[in-house]
Amino acid sequence: MYQPLPTRFIRLLSVEPDPDNAIPNTIICSLSLVDTTKNPIYHCLSYTWGSPFSSIAAQTVSPGQVICNGGCVQVTENLFAALTTLRNQAPEQLRCVWIDALCINQGDISERSDQVARMGSIYSCAVSVIVWLGPHDDYFLVALDTIRLIKSEHEDAFQELYKIKGDGITNRLSPSCLSHLVSQLATLA
Repeated sequence: MYQPLPTRFIRLLSVEPDPDNAIPNTIICSLSLVDTTKNPIYHCLSYTWGSPFSSIAAQTVSPGQVICNGGCVQVTENLFAALTTLRNQAPEQLRCVWIDALCINQGDISERSDQVARMGSIYSCAVSVIVWLGPHDDYFLVALDTIRLIKSEHEDAFQELYKIKGDGITNRLSPSCLSHLVSQLATLA
């Protein structure tokens, strides 16, 4: 499934649409090699590998299957839910993503170490970072309310989050802005 990864390359995942929901428990996707020096257009998916309330050992395997480049890949339940949402609800341009669990050959220690060391660059070069908080539940709604509250009280800090870069928007968080937002979160807890 994984081709060797040349220097300065990353893999990008393309999630195939299923407009008729003909195969609801199967995600079809493909990986392609992309030269990062050519400034590719892609998005990153940020998510938890498992439930935030369980240990890594207690992660549940997805109830469906992911077929990538013709091979079946095991993913966590949370990643499967994120991929399903991307496939069913996201615009087509958001379906080309970098996801650590799938775009890095987890069985190749050398590649994994190299790619993890480059994650800061991989995320900062993305057009956007999609943050997957998980399926709707009571905690999800509380998190959204908290973000809205902080945003309304600290609009100036949130303005620092978004800077125009070329023809796209990237998330940039200055250390002072990050410190400010973290301290505000701490006062709400």
